Amino acid sequence: MKRMASLTILAILCTSVLGCSSLLVEGRDYWSGQVAKVRIGMPRAEVEKLLPPHPKSPVTAGGTGGSQSVAYWVDEDWCVSIAYDYTGVPRDDKGMALSLQSPQNRVLTAPVLSRKKMPVVEVKSIMTIEQQGGEYSPPAARSAQPTP
Repeated sequence: MKRMASLTILAILCTSVLGCSSLLVEGRDYWSGQVAKVRIGMPRAEVEKLLPPHPKSPVTAGGTGGSQSVAYWVDEDWCVSIAYDYTGVPRDDKGMALSLQSPQNRVLTAPVLSRKKMPVVEVKSIMTIEQQGGEYSPPAARSAQPTP
């Protein structure tokens, strides 16, 4: 009886491990296929239809002279990194970039897909920083000021 229970537990464990493994393989195959569809020069909007960011994914972005590198998770196990140019970047009247992200940004290099567990990001509180008289006033300094 003990042996039968042990074999049953072993079978359940093996099935669950193999099931998880097959999900990773399926995810890799699916996302690799989507990455293969991305072409140099493709607009960011089209790329994000093929490789949409996971709703809970953190996004990292960095820029150098003529390009920006963006990395995000497409699912809980797969991260994609892509380099874009600055096509379509919105600018103010003086020509300063208002944002580096535009649906018109163009792909500069082939996306790189890597297996990484998506980190869990929890926001416990949000602090608001307000300007008073055009100067930065940190929250601690505001609360320490006497009230009139």
